[in-house]
Amino acid sequence: KVSLGELCERHDVLHIIAPASYRTDASLKSYVDTGRFYNAESMLNIDADGVLHGWATTAPTGPSSLEKTLLVMPKTFNYNVGNALNSPNHIFAGIAFENGGALTEFHRNLFRKNPSDKADLDLENVRFVVLSDTITKLKDQAFYGWNQLQEIVMPAVTTIGAKAFGRTCSLRHISISDKVTSIASDAFEDA
Repeated sequence: KVSLGELCERHDVLHIIAPASYRTDASLKSYVDTGRFYNAESMLNIDADGVLHGWATTAPTGPSSLEKTLLVMPKTFNYNVGNALNSPNHIFAGIAFENGGALTEFHRNLFRKNPSDKADLDLENVRFVVLSDTITKLKDQAFYGWNQLQEIVMPAVTTIGAKAFGRTCSLRHISISDKVTSIASDAFEDA
């Protein structure tokens, strides 16, 4: 099992925005000790229903650029209202999801208001993803076109939909549990 710290090292992550509970993760100690760890609960505006509305207006100063940043979505996150985190600097190196949340499916429109909208995060440049222990289903085209995606950790996924990894030409490593019961025949089309 690969740790978040190992993934961050492999992908040259400079900063981490994560729930406060991640401060005790030994693999992330160097980020905490050097002031490169930022508290997601104080930086993100997530309401009681788990809707991400953007950056908190009273958020403390975070990293000046998010280009080499890991964003760990708190377990309270369910979905985004669209353009919530829109900014030219939001090109994340990695996205992870805190364990124990209500989110059970990862779908193409998770970070979009409408299916036809462009995602408000530049997801096509994300290099690694760590799904939570509650995400059991990758919907059709979940990571379709994520051209820079190199690694994904899926500890609880049981179902992988059609073209879930279509056009992910950089994908090199998938960590998956033995719980998988269904993989669409075209899940890796053009990968």
